This record gives sequence, C-alpha cells and structure tokens, in this order.
Amino acid sequence: MNSRLALSLILAAVPIESALADGPIGDSPSYMSTAARSDVLAELASFKRSGPNPWAAGYDQLRASKSSRSRPEVAAEYVTLREEVRARTGEDGGSGYFIGNGMRQQDQRRFARAPRDAR
Repeated sequence: MNSRLALSLILAAVPIESALADGPIGDSPSYMSTAARSDVLAELASFKRSGPNPWAAGYDQLRASKSSRSRPEVAAEYVTLREEVRARTGEDGGSGYFIGNGMRQQDQRRFARAPRDAR
C-alpha cells in the first residue's frame, strides 16, 4: 500500500517539474543603457546630497513644516468656533444654523454660485 502511494506521488510530481519555464518566450531585445555608469553614479550622488528621499518609507513631510500660530492660539480659536462647527455639521447639514444666524459675508464666498455678470 505504501509503495503505491509513494509511486503515485512521484509520478504526480514529474509533470510539475517539466512545466517550469526556462526563460522568456521568443526573442527579447537586450537592454541598452543610454547613459554611462559614471553619469548614473554622479546623478545618484547628486540626489543623495539634495536632501531626504521623498520615496523612502520613513519620510516625514511634516518635519520641516512650521506653524505661524502658537498652540494656545489654535486652541482658543477651536473653542470659539466649536458650537458653530457643531451646528454646521448637524443632522440638518447646517440649515438651521444659517437660518437662525444669517449668513455672514465671508460665508457667502464659500458657496458656489453663478458669477454676477452671468446672463
């Protein structure tokens, strides 16, 4: 019984080995570089000197950013606008807020409308 099982496993494995491809099908053109190795190495060295690699996994794009306002200023503005934001993002989509408080001039510029000289 065991010899039959071993023989069937060996026969089953034979077609798998022959199905593996040796290389690409047909004639593939060989790669020809248009730049010399020294040119490529000089470009690579220039790129490394230019600063951090934006394609690196550890790249932090916010590292060099600086805020023009301090943390307490931002926190104070958040507290001031908290109720307005809650009303604007409420269940009615802010309609009740705009009806009750009227739209300020700066709010009107945020919404799309036709130009004044449109015909």
